[in-house]
Amino acid sequence: MLRKKTRHIIRYALLNAFLLAGVWGCRKDVVNDFDPYPATLADLQPLLSQVPGPSVQTTFSLAGLSKDTMLLSPSGLRIFLTDVSALLVDGNGQTAAFNTCQNPSMELLEVMKKGDLAAREIPTTSADGNLLETSGVFRLRFFCGNEELFLKAGRTIKIQVPENNRRDDLFVYNGIITQNQLSSWENSGEPVYWADWLSVDNLEMINGYELIVQQLGWISNSRKVPGPYFSFCVEVPEGFSQLNTVVYMVFKNVKTVAAMVPGSNPQQFCSNSIPAGYPVKLVTVSKYGNQYWLGSKETETGANGSLSLVPQIVTEQQVLAVLKSF
Repeated sequence: MLRKKTRHIIRYALLNAFLLAGVWGCRKDVVNDFDPYPATLADLQPLLSQVPGPSVQTTFSLAGLSKDTMLLSPSGLRIFLTDVSALLVDGNGQTAAFNTCQNPSMELLEVMKKGDLAAREIPTTSADGNLLETSGVFRLRFFCGNEELFLKAGRTIKIQVPENNRRDDLFVYNGIITQNQLSSWENSGEPVYWADWLSVDNLEMINGYELIVQQLGWISNSRKVPGPYFSFCVEVPEGFSQLNTVVYMVFKNVKTVAAMVPGSNPQQFCSNSIPAGYPVKLVTVSKYGNQYWLGSKETETGANGSLSLVPQIVTEQQVLAVLKSF
């Protein structure tokens, strides 16, 4: 009789152990007990694509264009096209005139907010490893139908960018593409000038910059953030990693977003180009299964070389609100 009762007690204890394990494994606030999911970093892209506003991309029809013209974007950016019959060439180097091309167009993509830079994974780092402060990034492309056109050798395009808080020592930077991804920036050596012009709507004076570009594609007006530089790392708990998490270091008083790349272990994200003495906000965005997680902390660069962030469960709208606030 005692042996039979003991067997029931053991079975009851084992059953309770399995039930408790199941309940504990379902808890959403226990980061270290994640079950393995497949990599979900790609699942963040639909969320990040909602950060830029709808007005950042503009397509201009250039059908029949045969004389000098100025194109105005919704944000007030101005693009001057001159001697248009000899401005562009096709992929074979042959001159492409707008008035002989079928469905000619110009596409302008503007990235003027730090949240847009982060969401589009646009670096603010030069090819030689210097961190850049940018006043804005944009991509300028021309097409003849579906065929992309290129700026003819020796030709330039003037661009004016509105900016009230103007800074000195800016240069035109051209984007470097690696494996179809914008990876860094190269200084063209062409300085950026201050300029003022009258608004076409109300004749008010507008302050801004004037750029002379010699290359199409990704363009920015930027300057090097003074060093010296040091290394900085962000660590996230187990369960979060480069497979499901992106990390941003957003500078508070300058338009700079430092790229934090995977470090020596899966839970570490680092940069080797961080200058000291700048207030920044560190942000992690993760998706694990069907749930979004957000980590955020403010600090000053140079105060320490590493920092830990513990993400919290949030809604999709909460993540968007944070990224759009930069």
